[in-house]
Amino acid sequence: MKQKLIIYILLIAGLCFAGKNLAQEDYRFSHVRIEEGLSQSSIHCILQDKIGFLWFGTANGLNRYDGYSFRIFSNDPSDSTTISDNGILSIYEDSKGYIWIGTVEGNLNRYDRRSGVFKRYNITASLTANGDAEENFFDFPLPLSRNNDRSITSIAEDKNGNIWFGTWGKGLVKLNPANDKVEHFHYQKEKPNSFHSNRIKTILVDAKGNIWVGTLGSGLFRFNADNGGLTNYFFDENNISSIGSNNVTALANDSFGNLWIGTFGGGINMLSVQEQSINSTKAKFFRYNTNPQQSNLFTKEIITALFQDTNGRLWIGSLGGGLYQLDFRTNRFLNFKNDPDDESSLSKNEVISIFQDRSGNLWVGTHLGRGLNKLEHRTEKFEHVSKNTFRKAGLNDEVVWSLSADNEERVWIGTFKGGLNLWDRRKKKFSYFKAQPGSLSDNHIRSIKDDGKGNLLIGTYSGGLNVFNKQAKTARTYKNIAGDQTSLGANQVQSILIDRDGNYWIGTFGGGLNKVGKENVVKGDIKFERYTFNSNDPFSISDNRVYTIYEDSDGVLWIGTFGGGLNKFDKTTGHFISYKNLPGDRSSLSDNRVMAIHEDGSKNLWIGTYGGGLNLFDKKKETFQRFNDKTRLKSSVVYGILEDNFKQLWMSTDNGLFKLDIPTKQFTQYDQNDGLQNLEFSGGAYCKSEKGEMFFGGIAGFNYFFPDSVIDNSYVPPVAISSIRIFDEPMREDRDTITLSYEQNFFSFEFAALDYTNSSDNQYAFMLEGFDKQWRFVDSRRRIANYTNLSPGEYVFSVIGSNNDGVWNYEGKNVYIIILPPFWKRWWFILLTISLAVVIIYYIVAARYRSLLAIEKLKSKLSADLHDNVGSGLTEISILSELTAHDVQNLTGSVSHNLSAISEKARQLIDSMSDIVWMVNPQRDSFYDLIVRLKDTYSDLMMAAGISYKTANLEKLSSVKLPMEYKQNLFLIFKEALNNAIKHSKCKKISLEADITKDILTLALIDDGNGIENSRIDSGNGIRNMKARAKTIGGKLEIASSSEGTSLKFNGKLNSTIKLSFLPFK
Repeated sequence: MKQKLIIYILLIAGLCFAGKNLAQEDYRFSHVRIEEGLSQSSIHCILQDKIGFLWFGTANGLNRYDGYSFRIFSNDPSDSTTISDNGILSIYEDSKGYIWIGTVEGNLNRYDRRSGVFKRYNITASLTANGDAEENFFDFPLPLSRNNDRSITSIAEDKNGNIWFGTWGKGLVKLNPANDKVEHFHYQKEKPNSFHSNRIKTILVDAKGNIWVGTLGSGLFRFNADNGGLTNYFFDENNISSIGSNNVTALANDSFGNLWIGTFGGGINMLSVQEQSINSTKAKFFRYNTNPQQSNLFTKEIITALFQDTNGRLWIGSLGGGLYQLDFRTNRFLNFKNDPDDESSLSKNEVISIFQDRSGNLWVGTHLGRGLNKLEHRTEKFEHVSKNTFRKAGLNDEVVWSLSADNEERVWIGTFKGGLNLWDRRKKKFSYFKAQPGSLSDNHIRSIKDDGKGNLLIGTYSGGLNVFNKQAKTARTYKNIAGDQTSLGANQVQSILIDRDGNYWIGTFGGGLNKVGKENVVKGDIKFERYTFNSNDPFSISDNRVYTIYEDSDGVLWIGTFGGGLNKFDKTTGHFISYKNLPGDRSSLSDNRVMAIHEDGSKNLWIGTYGGGLNLFDKKKETFQRFNDKTRLKSSVVYGILEDNFKQLWMSTDNGLFKLDIPTKQFTQYDQNDGLQNLEFSGGAYCKSEKGEMFFGGIAGFNYFFPDSVIDNSYVPPVAISSIRIFDEPMREDRDTITLSYEQNFFSFEFAALDYTNSSDNQYAFMLEGFDKQWRFVDSRRRIANYTNLSPGEYVFSVIGSNNDGVWNYEGKNVYIIILPPFWKRWWFILLTISLAVVIIYYIVAARYRSLLAIEKLKSKLSADLHDNVGSGLTEISILSELTAHDVQNLTGSVSHNLSAISEKARQLIDSMSDIVWMVNPQRDSFYDLIVRLKDTYSDLMMAAGISYKTANLEKLSSVKLPMEYKQNLFLIFKEALNNAIKHSKCKKISLEADITKDILTLALIDDGNGIENSRIDSGNGIRNMKARAKTIGGKLEIASSSEGTSLKFNGKLNSTIKLSFLPFK
């Protein structure tokens, strides 16, 4: 089995070397230079982290790359949380997402992206190791000359989470990050069977967990993952199957588990997975160091890097020999070197690092090579024909206006100034036909149509219509003849169609639509029937500038005009129905300049416009759906539309070629990186052959392709936030949730879709939930979202992105933002403020109530004092005066009269005093008490006069408390009214009705007496006083009187009243 494997490898290797340099033209290098932000040009190590960022360790700083810009991590002497020093030699990401960095000065750094902090491990400074003469005295090349004994050259993680790192002179170290325990392996003369090397160049952990260590001077070591056993593979000059050199510089595992070893002077070695399981002294290494074409190919090379890509090809970096590729599938061996005259070659031949990212790009770091190298496979998706085709024997004019492909492998091309070009694909030859007698009438060709009978119908810019015989290479010309209505409508022919009935339809620019009937075609008697715009005929064509003509599956003609919109033509009636842009109506045609029309397999009609992008026309509803920049069609001009067999539309535009997947409505954009002639195409320059091959022409030739041969980049790129800035200051840490103060309301997000194939073509959409109402679509030039003056609250920033071929990652990336309100808007402050306000209000109300209560007590005391003291005194005076009057009744009449007057006055004072006592008594402040007081005051008098007195709705007012002034005025108004009714109206009935609606109090006194004279209503003193009192308390008095009685009604607001339900304070 082993012998068969080695024989197979030898056979393949021989074939590989025999095929050397056969396909270097399939590759090219692009460069990312220092001018674009890279910190230094010597790239010692490369890594792609779990998120998708690329990391480059240079001789002066650590660089993180997102496809557009670099974030550089460098040492800050005043900040111990920055990286320890700037000379980066090794980098590794562990299973927990920490990134470990080894530096020239011997410091191990662990970067935590969540905090943005570097943790330093200065382990090597305390290590001691005795030197090995063979390792210490060695002449190293320049890229390695900066290393010192403590320099960390390689880092790896074992299956138990331990970090292994190798040094340039202090041996091998195992670090347990959980407890910072260190185990040191180094050269010990007294222990020859132990690990005996101090100079480590590379470490690799294989799929089984075995740890392979490449040393300079002591060969290759393996730590067994199962039993911890140590195996040493070393060079034996007497054993051709031993490792080729003890100076191991690079290690790589292939997909089969074979171990590839790069050496200093010993070529490339391979230890198969089978040989790895046997004793080291018997294990056989296969050496790639000789071949029949070139002896000792790699023996003089210093191999610095090895990497197997996803296609199984082995990439080899060397110092001075450039980059090598061994491809076992295609039996090819390639060598890439710098060519000073070729900008797309390797930047420098000193290759020191190789890495392939997850989207398939190969990155090559060189020593002082002016930047990064990205190796790209030349996979142009579209073939291009131009002047330079066939060693500059291609087109005679690169501006292409029309195309036609026949079934004889010939393509006819109409140009701007070069006439008609013929490309015979079988003969790989071009022929040219220009304007001359008996041939073409104009060198500017606008349209070509093959009639299937050996002729081309050729529309020219100013020479009318040409019928060109392909065999004889001669042409007949038909032009506009003034006064001849059967001649061509105009000499600029933009489009030609032969319908299913064999009729010719010619679209002219200025002469409308022209028809040549089938019978005339058969006879060869070409006469034109014109259809032109007539302002008096609503069924005429909408514009005479006809740009394109299309016949759908139902035989209906659709005519696109340049300014008059879309026209539908009924061949039977000769009527046109036009569809135009209606300002403000988004269901109308987006632009009246129609460039292309196509019906897809589902009978949908697609309209390409000049200025309005793409439209989808619903024939039943007669409405248009628009596709433009907002729907990811990044062009407002659509020149041509073709459909493939996979329900996809291909469209030529002013911004490249677009593919639309009809079911999903997803667009894919192609540009010059995909092989397009130019971003700008030409109107009318498109056709599809019978085999399904498509042709699109533009200002720099034309492209052709089979749609199923266009393979898109299917990699779904991770989307990441490259930077978050607050007031233009970048945040150090990477966090999914950020909390900001209300003052930090100016911030921005920079984002990237981490597919590096062609980052400039990646597309993005972002949205801030809680602020943005819809997604905002941007290209790579505008991949920064800025927000300012946001209100406090919670937001979610979401961004999605695509690769260069429009494959989207819809999961994207989310960042949660919390903007804290100012302290005076936070819940605790508002609650505290409300609580404080309640307390203050409580005390104010309590103080007010205590004051009112004190007043009420004073009023009660005053009422009692007046009643008890003044009232009783007046009563006593009244009684005494009456007794005296009785005793002296025999005296003179004047004395008796005076005593009676004193008694009467005392009685009046008693009544007034009783009213005053009632007024100030707080226990009698309700409206109900007022009505009862009125009734009690006049009940005896009304009974004596035989007057009936009734009240209504008093229960509604039992809870209404009246202020003293309000109560006093209202009492005096109705006391006067009752008094007048009793004394003057001669009434028999009096009613007092009360009502309250919302805040309006209504109190009405009604009698059935003989009424009041109208003059007295307006001029009487008593009535004037009553009205004045009503106005004083904010009310209005209405009096109506007739011979049947009098009505006095008071209306007033209860603004100053309080509805009593309970007393809140005691």
